[in-house]
Amino acid sequence: MARILEQGRNRAALLALAAIGAIAALALAGALDGGRADAQTPADSQISYSAISAGGYHTCALLAETLRNDDGVVIAEEGAIRCWGWGAYGRLLAPTGSYSRISAGERFSCAIESDTNAVVCWGSTTSVGEPPAGTFDEISVGRFHACGLRQNLVIECWGLNDKGQSNGPTGVFIEVGAGA
Repeated sequence: MARILEQGRNRAALLALAAIGAIAALALAGALDGGRADAQTPADSQISYSAISAGGYHTCALLAETLRNDDGVVIAEEGAIRCWGWGAYGRLLAPTGSYSRISAGERFSCAIESDTNAVVCWGSTTSVGEPPAGTFDEISVGRFHACGLRQNLVIECWGLNDKGQSNGPTGVFIEVGAGA
């Protein structure tokens, strides 16, 4: 009888491990956390991108060329944004238009418009606020802040500043990196 109970416990333990493994597999596949694995994943490997940036559970990229359907109709212009990954917080709701730079952060992303060099951000921007007006050459997004390199080579940062991360350095720069 003791041996049967032991086998029963072992079987129960194996079933529990199998159930945990199935739940973990579903979670990794995105079935339990809002579709992290399959949201707008680019299906066409023939698409070229001019820039790509990976953020918190999502990736955004700029199209390197205009896309046309089989009839020759334009479906996306060069510089258009494509985002994929987990769509929570509006991460995948990129604006339309043409962009020259892009940076993905934790819950939001920003890009620089091609024609105006203005910064546009989308996703959960509550803690970040609106980007400053004016023109930028580079953009880098952190977890809850962003920094941009202005055309006069001065860095300007905005967003959450609980650790001083939005206090941009003084001086002249040629690149910007906001970090996490």
